[in-house]
Formats: sequence, structure tokens, C-alpha cells
Amino acid sequence: MQNPPKHFMSALAARLLSDAFTVHTDNFDLLRFPELPNGEIQSPIDRQAALDTFYWIGELDEQLEMTYQLLGDNYSKNTLVEVMAYRTLGAQHTKLSRNNAAYQKAVNDLPSLQTAAKTMPVALLDGWLNRYALNPIGFPIHADLHPLNVLYTYQLQQYRYDHDGTIVEAMNSDIAIDGGGCWGDTALYLAHKIGPAGKVYCFEFSPDNLPPLEKNLSANPTLQSRIQIQRNALWSKSDESLSFNPAGPGTRVGNAGGSFTVKTLNIDDLVSREKLSQVNFIKMDIEGAELDSLKGAEQTIRKYKPRLAVTLYHHLRDFVTIPKYLNDLNLGYKFYMDHFSINQEETVLFATV
Repeated sequence: MQNPPKHFMSALAARLLSDAFTVHTDNFDLLRFPELPNGEIQSPIDRQAALDTFYWIGELDEQLEMTYQLLGDNYSKNTLVEVMAYRTLGAQHTKLSRNNAAYQKAVNDLPSLQTAAKTMPVALLDGWLNRYALNPIGFPIHADLHPLNVLYTYQLQQYRYDHDGTIVEAMNSDIAIDGGGCWGDTALYLAHKIGPAGKVYCFEFSPDNLPPLEKNLSANPTLQSRIQIQRNALWSKSDESLSFNPAGPGTRVGNAGGSFTVKTLNIDDLVSREKLSQVNFIKMDIEGAELDSLKGAEQTIRKYKPRLAVTLYHHLRDFVTIPKYLNDLNLGYKFYMDHFSINQEETVLFATV
């Protein structure tokens, strides 16, 4: 990537001007958004959402400039710019850097890792999980997962930043928090990374996610011994009741009129109740509850300064509010950003001291 301009709006304006006159006909993510029988993409470009993004960027110019300046390297700055360009112009005009030969090879390699098809039904995506053996790509893991789990978590290592000599990741002997366990892919990934001396506290509560999660942990007993499932929702405060409707990996808390309720637990209280002497790594992908849950981890973050991998893509405002919240703690965090899909999802903010 080339060095970006010094200011965010200058960089974005240059990218929008360049991309607006480019048309891509092959830039749609058919793995995430399959093609319908009539040839249309399941999730077409939402022109109103793109227009809303453009206005939002204009209104939050100064705040986005703050995020841009906080980012610790040119790769991260370029990532912010191109993600915002994509969210404004869509797949027809903006091709993300992730859409490269390495990404396409990873997608093409997915069938070679699959050992059985349609092993567990799920209500999302294409309706099925498949059995995968991940030893060929360096992970001694057998699990029932969606191809996107394999792609993002293992092949692309979505919760690891590695650019320009900077690495932010879970490490040997870490105590790690897995916020958003879903079907177990990230819990198993983290358990492998932290080794036998580490521990993973995996937060998952949705009744449609827990059976695949528990089955996948049982299928990997060595890693299972390092994982503790917390059947609570991560939140700013503990012991509150939040409503939700089960929606697989898209389950969100706080839905008015949700048919289910779940008790909350914040990270500070987890640390106290489990008598943890350290927390080294926190991953959060919890469908828009990231900022609230970081606020519920403030004392833990202040005391232990854990490495962080927090998704930003659920709400546009999170690109501003989450970096600002963490920076305002004045703990000396350095910030980095990466994007792990060829659509607008899977943007991750990394932080380390």
C-alpha cells in the first residue's frame, strides 16, 4: 500500500474520486451472499445505506480524523479509508485490498479441508455446517463449521494483526476472553494459541449456538480443557436481563420484545468472581455490544492492559466511539486496523501497549 495523505478526508476524497469511475462486475462476495435463482445477489447494494454512509462521514469528519490519526501505521490508515470508500460506493466501484490472489486461494482451498458435508443444520447462511479437519493449515482441530468460519478465523486469522513488523495476537499462557463464541471456532482458535498453560473464557448464550459450540469443544478434548463457557451476555453491567431473539452468529441483545432473556456479566466481575490474576487478550465480536462491553471491562483494561481485537463493522459510529473510548483511558495503547472480508463486514480494531 502507498503512503496515505496526512488527513482522512483528503485520503477518502482521493479514493472516492478514483473508484467512482471504475466499475467491477466480479467483486461480489458469493460465499457470504449467495446468488439467487434469478441471478441476483442475495444482498444487493443498498443505495440508501450508501448515501447515509456518505452523509455520516461528512457529519463526523473531525471524529474520523481522530481515529485516522490514532492508527499506528500506513496499512491501518489505508484500511480505514478503503472500508469507508466501500461502504459509500459499494462493490460495483470499490474493490478492497483483501480481494487478492491469497484470498482467492484460501477460498479455493476450503473444499480440501472439508471431510463431511451438511453435518449440522443451522438457521443462518446456507443452512448447514460442514465437518472440517484443519491440520493441513496448522491447527489440530476437527469441527463442524461454516466455510466462512474456516476462512476468517483460521485461514486469514481474523483476530491476529501482522503488518509492518507489528503483531497483535493471543499468545502462549494468555488468559483470553472470547466475546461471541457462536459455534466455537474462535474459542478453539484461541485455545490453540494460548497453549496448555492458558485459559479461554468463552461467552455464548444463544440456544441455537450452544449445541454446535459444545459439540465442537467435545470433539477437541485437549483444547476443550482450556475453555470455560460463560452462558451470559457480555455487557457494561452484570446481572441485568436483556431480551433477544436467537439468530445464530447474528444474535443481538436488547431487542425489544425478544422471546428470550439472558443474564449479563461484565468482564470486571468475571475477573473478580474467577479470581483471575491476569487478563492478556480480549476478543469481541458481539453484534454491536462491543462499546458497552468494553465499558464493563474498564478496571480490567486499566489494571492488566490486555491486547484487544474488537470488531467495528456492526455500527458506523463504532469506528469513532470505540477508538476514542480506549484512547481516553490514557493507558498508552497503540491502535491498528485490518479488514478480513471482501464485503463491508469483518473490520477489526487491534490495540496493544
